[in-house]
Amino acid sequence: MPKRSITDQEIGLIKAMLARGMKNKDVQFFFNRPDRAVNSGRISQIRDGSYGAEVPQATDADLDAFIAAPKPEGHIAAVGIPTAIASPPPNEGPKGPLHSDVIASQFAADASGTWRLTSGETDQHECKTSFGFRHCHEWIRAIAALANNRGGYIFFGVHDKDGAATAESDKSYAVTGLINDEFVKADPANFTKLIRSYLDPTPNVLTVTAVVGGKTIGVMHVEQHPGRPVIVRTGDGKILKEGDIFFRYTGSCERIKYSDLRTILDARDAASRLDVLPLVERLLALGPARALIADLEKGVLDDGKRPILIDQDLLNQINFIREGEFDEMAGAPTLKLVGDVTVDGAAVKPNIVRGPITPDAVLRNCLSREKVGHPDAYLAHSAHSNREWQPIWFYIDQAGLSVSDAVDLLAKEPASQPTHRAAAIERLSGKKSAYKVNAGKPKQIVKALAAGQIDEPGNDSEAHKFALAVQGLPDDTPNPQDILSVLLRCFERATPQTSGNGNLRSAIFRAACRLDELLWRPKGEK
Repeated sequence: MPKRSITDQEIGLIKAMLARGMKNKDVQFFFNRPDRAVNSGRISQIRDGSYGAEVPQATDADLDAFIAAPKPEGHIAAVGIPTAIASPPPNEGPKGPLHSDVIASQFAADASGTWRLTSGETDQHECKTSFGFRHCHEWIRAIAALANNRGGYIFFGVHDKDGAATAESDKSYAVTGLINDEFVKADPANFTKLIRSYLDPTPNVLTVTAVVGGKTIGVMHVEQHPGRPVIVRTGDGKILKEGDIFFRYTGSCERIKYSDLRTILDARDAASRLDVLPLVERLLALGPARALIADLEKGVLDDGKRPILIDQDLLNQINFIREGEFDEMAGAPTLKLVGDVTVDGAAVKPNIVRGPITPDAVLRNCLSREKVGHPDAYLAHSAHSNREWQPIWFYIDQAGLSVSDAVDLLAKEPASQPTHRAAAIERLSGKKSAYKVNAGKPKQIVKALAAGQIDEPGNDSEAHKFALAVQGLPDDTPNPQDILSVLLRCFERATPQTSGNGNLRSAIFRAACRLDELLWRPKGEK
């Protein structure tokens, strides 16, 4: 096993910090030193168990002592870092907040057989007797309030506090069940669209239905927003007013108090300072004589005294690779500046910096047949993408890999999306294909494409049918490369900024994979 750059004691402390809910960038502060940086990808590997899995987690006492201890010389002190971080809610375990076991654990039957929310309404739990899109302002307010505090749950079909009830008729926090199927049949995209129209920034909300005590309830889980505060951008003028900031207090959602807003803003300022700490530490380690700041928008490397201009053609050659895939042992760069930079005729060694690979970039490069740096990293992205279908053969061809080498590369890649990695390996092994025959209009388009007739789609609906048709192209389709540019224009039409049509984007991704198979899969591979 290659020697680790961080000790087992540090790994144990990192595990304890992650268990307390600390984010990667906050953990980095405690372990980055002038002579050794701990990148975010390594922390993610510790989080998912692919690095240092055998090392035990440090105790709370050991972690508190470590946080409180003076930092070694050369380490920059942080502002606003608490000596103890609140533990995550007890129900947010490895199964996830919407797992059926996690939801069920929050309810129990009382002596009379009535199922109730055991915690009642807290700063993380809101109960609503019914659900409806027509009167959404109440639960939109609850989403904003939870996102501005610690996050939490909204339960629909669960009675709230019954202050007027007698002991015999008390319905407080009782499971009453949904009175209609509006929540059950709702498209998750409708939730997102509605929330986005009222709140900015948009909170991350997940929904699911559950059966408790034989009755169906609706469950929303709201995550704490990392860019708090979430603000009402528009409203009904009564419950929601433009500029409102709500906060979840125990048992109620109210307009935020000054002290709580001040706490949020102070925490955001502290996080911003932490973002620049690794850069400052690196600058101090290098010294001003050896460091330059890169402005990739203006194309300048500058230390305030001797700017180096980067030609625009060179800037266009910068290739982005997903942050978090940097391997300390393999030493693979995450962004390489390709080309020759000269100052007064002297060559300057290319610099290596970081940037992300995205599913959109993987698809767009393939459809435009763009040559990329480190194509093996684009292939490895299949293990991390939130999409199962994205081109792979195009990048295998660029990397000059054999099929067996490509399978080995993916098999060894620590996967944040293991099911998508497995699907990519199945495609490489010939067990799975993007080929899919879709009936109706797409089947007619396939015949036209086989005859060399390519009609440009004029709207989203036509683009969707065109993409479905491309999925069904047979292996003997003539000149499939002529379809690449048309599908690329369909994709540009379907970007999130210009269209909410998720089905169109999904169809285009699979269609691109079919063209990927037809054009770049080695002959004889199925």
